[in-house]
Amino acid sequence: MTALAMLICTPIAVLAAVYLAEYAKQGKVVELIRYAADALASVPSIVMGLFGYALFVEAMGLGLSMVSAALALALLMLPIVMRTTEEAIRAVPRYIRWGAYGLGATKWQVVSKIVLPSAFGRIATGIVLAIGRAIGETAVVLYTMGQAINLPISPLDSGRPMTVHLYLLANDGINMNAAYGTALLLMVIILAFNLFARFLSRKRR
Repeated sequence: MTALAMLICTPIAVLAAVYLAEYAKQGKVVELIRYAADALASVPSIVMGLFGYALFVEAMGLGLSMVSAALALALLMLPIVMRTTEEAIRAVPRYIRWGAYGLGATKWQVVSKIVLPSAFGRIATGIVLAIGRAIGETAVVLYTMGQAINLPISPLDSGRPMTVHLYLLANDGINMNAAYGTALLLMVIILAFNLFARFLSRKRR
C-alpha cells in the first residue's frame, strides 16, 4: 500500500517541483502554490483520513480498499516530496546549467540529464522520509482501507495495515504482547527508513 502511494506521489511531486523551480515564472501564483503545499503538509492525519474517505471511498466509489488508502497517503506525502525536490533542484549550482547551455543543450536536456541526477540524493532522501511518515499513519488508512483481517488479494480489497492492527490490539486489550511486538516492529521499520535517508543524503554530498 505504501509502495503504491509512493508510485502515485513521486512522479507528480517531482514534475511539480521541476516546473516550479525551472519553468514557472516566479511571482504570486508560484508563491501561492508553495504556500498551499506547506499548508497541506501541516494538515492533521485524521483530517486527511476523513477527506480521503469522503473523496475516494464515497464520491469516487472505490470503497474501503488499498487504492483508496494509497491515494490518501499520496496526498499526505505529496507536499513533503515536492518541497524537498524543489529545494534540491535549487541547490544545484547555476554554473552547471550555464555550461550545459553553452554547449547547446536544451532546457529539458539540462533538467533531465544534469539537474535531476545532481539532486538525486536529496530527492531520494525526501521520498524516503515521506515513506517513513506514511508507514506510521493510522487515521488515514483506518478511514480509507478499513480493518478487515484478511490479506488483500487485489488493490480494490480491504485489509488491515500494521498501524491499525496495533491500534485495535491496544485499544481493545486483545493481546498486549502482540501489540508491543507490533509497535516495536513499526519503530524498527521507521528507524531503518530514516537511517537509510541519512545514508543517501551523506553519500551524495
